[in-house]
Amino acid sequence: MKEAIELMLTRYKLRSALDEITLRETWKRLMGEYIAVKTYSIVLKNKVLHLKIDSPELRHELLFSKAKIIKVMNEELGEGTVEDVNFR
Repeated sequence: MKEAIELMLTRYKLRSALDEITLRETWKRLMGEYIAVKTYSIVLKNKVLHLKIDSPELRHELLFSKAKIIKVMNEELGEGTVEDVNFR
Protein backbone atom coordinates (compact mmCIF):
# COMPACT_ATOMS: atom_id res chain seq x y z
CA MET A 1 0.00 0.00 0.00
CA LYS A 2 2.81 2.42 0.93
CA GLU A 3 4.59 1.72 -2.33
CA ALA A 4 1.41 2.39 -4.31
CA ILE A 5 0.93 5.75 -2.58
CA GLU A 6 4.57 6.70 -3.18
CA LEU A 7 4.22 5.76 -6.85
CA MET A 8 1.04 7.83 -7.16
CA LEU A 9 2.67 10.86 -5.52
CA THR A 10 5.61 10.61 -7.90
CA ARG A 11 3.59 9.93 -11.03
CA TYR A 12 1.16 12.82 -10.47
CA LYS A 13 3.95 15.12 -9.26
CA LEU A 14 2.32 15.63 -5.87
CA ARG A 15 5.41 14.88 -3.77
CA SER A 16 6.67 18.48 -3.64
CA ALA A 17 3.22 19.83 -2.74
CA LEU A 18 2.86 17.27 0.05
CA ASP A 19 6.38 18.04 1.31
CA GLU A 20 5.56 21.77 1.38
CA ILE A 21 2.37 21.18 3.39
CA THR A 22 4.24 18.90 5.79
CA LEU A 23 6.99 21.49 6.24
CA ARG A 24 4.50 24.31 6.89
CA GLU A 25 2.49 22.23 9.40
CA THR A 26 5.66 21.10 11.19
CA TRP A 27 6.86 24.71 11.44
CA LYS A 28 3.51 25.82 12.88
CA ARG A 29 3.38 22.99 15.42
CA LEU A 30 6.97 23.46 16.60
CA MET A 31 7.17 27.26 16.60
CA GLY A 32 3.62 28.16 17.56
CA GLU A 33 0.82 30.16 16.01
CA TYR A 34 2.40 33.62 16.43
CA ILE A 35 5.61 32.74 14.61
CA ALA A 36 3.74 30.73 11.97
CA VAL A 37 1.52 33.72 11.16
CA LYS A 38 4.57 35.98 10.80
CA THR A 39 6.26 33.45 8.48
CA TYR A 40 4.99 33.93 4.95
CA SER A 41 7.36 31.62 3.08
CA ILE A 42 8.96 28.33 4.08
CA VAL A 43 11.13 26.53 1.55
CA LEU A 44 13.57 23.67 2.09
CA LYS A 45 16.15 23.56 -0.69
CA ASN A 46 19.50 21.75 -0.63
CA LYS A 47 19.14 21.13 3.12
CA VAL A 48 18.75 24.86 3.79
CA LEU A 49 15.50 26.06 5.34
CA HIS A 50 14.64 29.44 3.79
CA LEU A 51 12.22 31.47 5.91
CA LYS A 52 10.67 34.81 5.06
CA ILE A 53 9.60 36.52 8.26
CA ASP A 54 7.60 39.75 8.02
CA SER A 55 8.79 41.11 11.37
CA PRO A 56 12.40 42.36 11.59
CA GLU A 57 12.33 41.99 15.36
CA LEU A 58 11.14 38.38 15.20
CA ARG A 59 13.67 37.60 12.45
CA HIS A 60 16.43 38.95 14.72
CA GLU A 61 15.21 36.86 17.68
CA LEU A 62 14.98 33.70 15.57
CA LEU A 63 18.51 34.24 14.33
CA PHE A 64 19.73 33.62 17.89
CA SER A 65 17.76 30.35 17.95
CA LYS A 66 19.13 29.06 14.65
CA ALA A 67 20.87 25.98 16.13
CA LYS A 68 17.79 25.03 18.12
CA ILE A 69 15.55 25.43 15.06
CA ILE A 70 17.83 23.10 13.08
CA LYS A 71 17.78 20.58 15.93
CA VAL A 72 13.99 20.47 16.41
CA MET A 73 13.26 20.43 12.68
CA ASN A 74 15.66 17.50 12.22
CA GLU A 75 14.09 15.66 15.15
CA GLU A 76 10.73 16.03 13.46
CA LEU A 77 11.65 15.62 9.77
CA GLY A 78 14.60 13.25 10.05
CA GLU A 79 18.24 13.72 10.94
CA GLY A 80 20.21 15.63 8.32
CA THR A 81 17.14 17.12 6.63
CA VAL A 82 18.02 20.69 7.68
CA GLU A 83 21.66 21.78 7.86
CA ASP A 84 21.20 25.55 7.85
CA VAL A 85 18.52 28.21 8.17
CA ASN A 86 18.34 31.39 6.10
CA PHE A 87 16.14 34.23 7.35
CA ARG A 88 14.87 36.94 5.04
